[in-house]
Amino acid sequence: SEQLNLSPKTVNSYRYRMFSKLNIHGDVELTHLAIRHGLCNAESLSSQ
Repeated sequence: SEQLNLSPKTVNSYRYRMFSKLNIHGDVELTHLAIRHGLCNAESLSSQ
């Protein structure tokens, strides 16, 4: 939120709306969605 100059509350609000629009219910589902669509890969996530 600091890098985007937004309050943490604003970021949480954006996350909630994004989850609702994508019909997902948490970070794990978001990660699976990103992997399925080629936005990231499992190998890069496991090194973090």
